[in-house]
Amino acid sequence: MSLATSLDPAIELLLRLFLASILIQAATHKLRASDRFRADLAGYDLLPESGLAAFAWLIPGVEIAIALGLVFGLLFGPLLGSHAAAAGAAAILLALYSGAIAINLQRGRRDIACGCGGPADRRSIGAEILLRNALLILLALACTLPVGSRALTGVDVPTLLGGWLAAIFLYAASESALANRDRQRLWSEIS
Repeated sequence: MSLATSLDPAIELLLRLFLASILIQAATHKLRASDRFRADLAGYDLLPESGLAAFAWLIPGVEIAIALGLVFGLLFGPLLGSHAAAAGAAAILLALYSGAIAINLQRGRRDIACGCGGPADRRSIGAEILLRNALLILLALACTLPVGSRALTGVDVPTLLGGWLAAIFLYAASESALANRDRQRLWSEIS
């Protein structure tokens, strides 16, 4: 029995579309409420005050660029010259986010907003977000594996669409559960 040396192209495409969707959603939240996101960045206390405004625009720009690279691959030439390079960039970006969260958790600063859920979602950082990011990093790294040579067929289209929708709904449900955790904690403190 041998281990698979390549990823099925349909699974690889599904993972790339899922990761791209998450990155586009995250960037959209940050761009819609750039002042709020700048305040979230300041809460991490890792960047110089003078650079916060630039980073508040740069980070969602990088997320969009990586998402486009995940979908279109060769769009970015030498910077993100393939889907695998974009997936590697996604893993690095998520690892950087996780590092910033881990530093602040180590500092005992659990009450700062993660900055990942948009202005309506004031979720604080925690180990759950590190676990979520670790899973996303594994998915991104899976997209760097060699892809099998099987051609996609018409049967793959509804399978991909159904898988993508299921992944998005599962992700949204888990994000909602994490957000509700903070709301429940706040409600119990008020009561």
